[in-house]
Amino acid sequence: MRIYQGASLMLERRRFGYRRIWQLLRREGFHVNHKRASRLYHLSGLGVKRRRRRKGLTTVRLPLLRPVAPNLTWSMDLGMDTLATSLTCVDDFTKEVSVNGAPY
Repeated sequence: MRIYQGASLMLERRRFGYRRIWQLLRREGFHVNHKRASRLYHLSGLGVKRRRRRKGLTTVRLPLLRPVAPNLTWSMDLGMDTLATSLTCVDDFTKEVSVNGAPY
């Protein structure tokens, strides 16, 4: 009788999970071990299916262009930025550091 009662509760409320089914059985007066409720729940194939995460849209990544001469491309260097007011830029060709437009 206990197994039939538990199976009927599981089929009525598929999204509850074995722990809530176990609590409902205990409230109704059936003293069932939580491990048995879990085993019956999973053997019945009633596990709640997890939702899959949506994959992000794939974008075409272009390779970075190599500079052929100085002063063509500059990059922000966040590792060397010590002050919030200073702007640290690095020339990609010569690796020369410039703070606020003054090359060193």
